[in-house]
Amino acid sequence: AWNAANDFKTVSHTVDNANLGGDLINPENALTFLVDQLGVFGPISFLALVFGIFVMRSEDDGIMGRDRWLLCFILPVLLIIMAQAVLSRANANWAATAYPAASVLVASWLARAKPNRKLWYIIAAVSFVAFLLAPDVSFATRLLIGAIVAAAILGYGHFVRHSPSGLLWTSLSLHAALMLALLTLALLPASLSTSLGFDNALKRTRGWDSAAEQLFARADALGATSVLVDEREAWHGLDYYARERTTPMISWRRYAGPKSFSEAQPLEGGLADRVLIASLHPGMRPKLRSDFQSFDHVGEISIPLGTRSNGCPILREFQLYLGNGYDRQDRTPEWEERFDGQTEFKPEPCPSPTDQ
Repeated sequence: AWNAANDFKTVSHTVDNANLGGDLINPENALTFLVDQLGVFGPISFLALVFGIFVMRSEDDGIMGRDRWLLCFILPVLLIIMAQAVLSRANANWAATAYPAASVLVASWLARAKPNRKLWYIIAAVSFVAFLLAPDVSFATRLLIGAIVAAAILGYGHFVRHSPSGLLWTSLSLHAALMLALLTLALLPASLSTSLGFDNALKRTRGWDSAAEQLFARADALGATSVLVDEREAWHGLDYYARERTTPMISWRRYAGPKSFSEAQPLEGGLADRVLIASLHPGMRPKLRSDFQSFDHVGEISIPLGTRSNGCPILREFQLYLGNGYDRQDRTPEWEERFDGQTEFKPEPCPSPTDQ
């Protein structure tokens, strides 16, 4: 009912994320989806869930009935989203709705299972590999963390004589340690996170305060009636850090209608008189240009976010344009084809040390 009263905003957003208009049938995505769940639910919890589905049985009909009831809230979610991943794509966190029930079920299984040394060794080995596969972190850091976690699992397993209930406490301890580590990493000085190889992992959390300050200072200096951005995440970051702004900020409607909350406010009336466009995407700029009678480049804002493991700088670069005479074009197939392959101010790729 809410969607019907609000132009089906979340439905259209979900359809866009599903990407059913892209390349279909990608079997390799099933493995990627399953590996990603080691990060969403935790390596110990997810492996215990998979192990339990195949081996956990009880002679007590009441217990088995409760297990099956919980599985009704788990397996359909995982299977449907994995099918979507194979069909087109799926983000790992879409499966999060399966894990409230899975948390209860896994805890129940681990509490009543018999000692199993092989299970501990398998979980330690797969946890080590899972940390090696973690994105956005240097290999040396992944190797060190994976080795520490695997050694801790094996050591605690020996201490509790490989009782599966010990895996429950190991999992809770691991998740608490990772949570504290991530909170600490976000507060580290940039120089320290660079040396540890975490800049790429933290880049989305950085620089929004500086970007907001610089962008709205330029808007005030240019007498802009509004600021227009071409990315949903940029709108949210700037919206928070520029919450005291006096100049309105609009998210450009790339498609015929709004696709997310950020696009709820249209660019119309006095807001469209003198628009400062802050663009992150080279491929969007020719399309943005078509919506204005004049579209003049007035500079750029470059926010340093750290350094990649290959030595290349990580930057958030806004190209700034001043737009006048807003005349939104119809989003037709012909309009789409007109700009196919066109870009503006596309940055040169940073050469790796081996290319230099």
